[in-house]
Amino acid sequence: MPRSALFLAATLAVLPAHAQVTDLARTPYFLTPKSTFQRGCFDPCACPLEERRPILGIFFLDPAASDPLFTYYDVTGIQWIVLPPGPPLRITGSGTYRIGGEVAIQHQLELDLQVGGDPIEHFDSGLLGGGGEFPEIHIPISIHGMFCLDIVIQVHARPAIQITVNPASLAWNLPPGVIGFDVVSGDVGRLRESGGDYSVATRACLADDWNGNVLPDPSAPPSSGHALWYLVRHVNPFFSGSYDDDPPSLVASRDPGINAAPLSCP
Repeated sequence: MPRSALFLAATLAVLPAHAQVTDLARTPYFLTPKSTFQRGCFDPCACPLEERRPILGIFFLDPAASDPLFTYYDVTGIQWIVLPPGPPLRITGSGTYRIGGEVAIQHQLELDLQVGGDPIEHFDSGLLGGGGEFPEIHIPISIHGMFCLDIVIQVHARPAIQITVNPASLAWNLPPGVIGFDVVSGDVGRLRESGGDYSVATRACLADDWNGNVLPDPSAPPSSGHALWYLVRHVNPFFSGSYDDDPPSLVASRDPGINAAPLSCP
């Protein structure tokens, strides 16, 4: 089997299945398991308040404009599902996100959402301090500012890195706000034999704070019957991101194992 096919098969076993990097500006995002949906009465009203429900799904962040204080993005393609307890609810819609500020970092998420069969409602976080984790997004949105009868969605979202494996190089998309990337690789056979233990299956840090989205791959082609896996995480000015991907495909976080591997990136 050609080297590229072996590498691609290994990559698709541990990364979202994307055929190629097509749009370097449009970034797919997914909601992490910390995201929640809650409906009912908030302070100061005293009526029933549903328990928080997990919510999963995807959306896209598209660069829109910028001014001296803020960078603006269009939020498109929202496809979220609110999970039990209770009947599943589908949420669709679109909106905007801005991040910046004059002194401290601030951000704001505004979305027009349809929850189940309800009419479309405008959800707004207001302009809040925070956003230092960007390109990750961690922000609450609501219809009435968490006042009395309301719906509150805790949005915790991470950009998905779409990776393409070629015979002599790797390439991936460029999430906004990123200053570099860490790239690790390992052996698929050892990953399977160890029951998914990345601390023993990680064999190399191919790039540490790499400032591009194309990386020459020095790895020797795997022998017949063997394969390699690759994972990429982003680095922003404040911290490194995660090697995890879309929650439904992930049994447990990869980060602890990879960070504990002797040959992982710092």
